[in-house]
Amino acid sequence: TVSFFNGQSILGASPIFGYKITNWLDAGLSLNFQYAWAKDNYLFNDRIRQTTLGPGAFMRVYPFNMVFLQGQFEQNFIKAKYIYPGGSPTETQHESVSSLLVGGGIAQGRERGGTAFYYISVLFDVLKDENSPYTRVSINPDNPSQTRVDIVPIIKAGINIPLFQGRN
Repeated sequence: TVSFFNGQSILGASPIFGYKITNWLDAGLSLNFQYAWAKDNYLFNDRIRQTTLGPGAFMRVYPFNMVFLQGQFEQNFIKAKYIYPGGSPTETQHESVSSLLVGGGIAQGRERGGTAFYYISVLFDVLKDENSPYTRVSINPDNPSQTRVDIVPIIKAGINIPLFQGRN
């Protein structure tokens, strides 16, 4: 993940380590890491830094040769640090948030024999926790105690490289 926009930046990586159980089923472990920072130069001159680490597990079912359905559970540990104008004092907040990503995608080149292939998927966090890194929270300006949590699409793409394949 690399993103730069409006005084904000995000860097991250999401490696997965999986196993092809059958020709129609893959499962494995995942890791989500993101580091984000934002700076408000226009109004307050404050900053925020956020680190997210999310270990998890996933499963992909291939009903057709190149089409898959995916479920992925993550437990995201989030540390956010707010830096007031002038650099001090700071506030730090820690959260632990569960995410259940559900969706599907396509894999091109996934064949018998363990060849490398690439994939693209669209996933949604169906748990809709307001602290999830995969949701958008809107606050009612007339009543700040009212919030709305929206599910947003998570687009993931990658290359699967077969390791430890043996002779067959």
